Amino acid sequence: MLAGAAVVVAGVLSDRLRRTKPFVLGAPLLLAIGLVPLLAAPGLVTDLVFFAVVGLTLGIYLSVDQALMVAVLPDHGRAARDLGVLSIGSTLPAVVAPTVGGVLAASAGYLAVFVAALVLAVAAAAAVLGIRSVR
Repeated sequence: MLAGAAVVVAGVLSDRLRRTKPFVLGAPLLLAIGLVPLLAAPGLVTDLVFFAVVGLTLGIYLSVDQALMVAVLPDHGRAARDLGVLSIGSTLPAVVAPTVGGVLAASAGYLAVFVAALVLAVAAAAAVLGIRSVR
């Protein structure tokens, strides 16, 4: 439910502000912030708050990521091919993550999975900082 509401709000704000980068940058940072309490004090309430943050960040990200991808395309004449390649980059982690997460959880525990998620969320935000051609 939060993802659905966040999609609408973030999409409208992005259109009004004519900016996508802050939303694509902010979503993984918000996710990283949401992971900290989960790592520090796991429990039912913390889990519920974390999953609410996940819904919120997913909605923010999904509302603007395609717009950012289209804006950074080098050649709009080959947009379909380039967006297909970018789509692999968005989809492949969702396919691979359950296996990698399962192996990591089995070998190092669930805490390691969430630490890895925190590191990857910060890395994702850092990658967005490298985009110079879009506001």
